[in-house]
Amino acid sequence: MKNFNKSSTHIYQITTTTCDETGRITASSDDIPGLVMETETIDEIPEIAQDLIPMLLELNNVSDERTEIPVCINHDLTFHIHIGKGGQV
Repeated sequence: MKNFNKSSTHIYQITTTTCDETGRITASSDDIPGLVMETETIDEIPEIAQDLIPMLLELNNVSDERTEIPVCINHDLTFHIHIGKGGQV
């Protein structure tokens, strides 16, 4: 399995779409393989992402030397996720 290293300045991007019928939001990321979540509001994304992103980065062999990583939703809302003590997430 290939090991992907992210630079110390990389910001993980999440994009969202809103269902016209239900109003629910689907969030996904090209930076984080396997990340797909559905929420009622954009405000719920950081809380859900806090659990999912470290697990998905580890499963995809993505290493990042930082203990916190920046995540940006729709190139607008940025938040940080704690991923441990650095190195392999």
